[in-house]
Amino acid sequence: MINPIPTSHEEFLRRRYPKGDIPVNFKIGHQNEKDDTMGLYDSDSGGGDMSNYVTREEFKEEMRAMRSDMNNNFNSIRTDMNNNINSLRSEINANANNLRIEMQNSISKLPTNSDVKNMLLENNKELDKEAKQNRNTIIGWTIGIIGLGFTIAKSLGLL
Repeated sequence: MINPIPTSHEEFLRRRYPKGDIPVNFKIGHQNEKDDTMGLYDSDSGGGDMSNYVTREEFKEEMRAMRSDMNNNFNSIRTDMNNNINSLRSEINANANNLRIEMQNSISKLPTNSDVKNMLLENNKELDKEAKQNRNTIIGWTIGIIGLGFTIAKSLGLL
């Protein structure tokens, strides 16, 4: 196990940044950047030159203008939304009316109860006719087969 040897801050920075490009924040004894900036603009932090500041009245006036702009924007948005909602409402009503008319037309095309009753009666009559025809056909075939049987039996001398 390696025992770390304590090093000075300068030694650490020299090892970490061998090219000497040490960030300003890590340097020891560097000058305060705020002091440099304030010296550059020939200003102190006490607010000496008040021409760069906004007065209370200017601030209030700007706030009134901003509120007025915001209210105008809100009113514009509200008007646009109301117009859109009204147009959607009228479109929905028109679609509902068209659907109602189409449904009434479809319902009016459906057969009435008496029409359905008449169709069922006619269908029952046709079924009865078919049943009679089938019954008569079966009876006819039965008589024919029996007659054929008697004829064959008579010709063979069995009767």
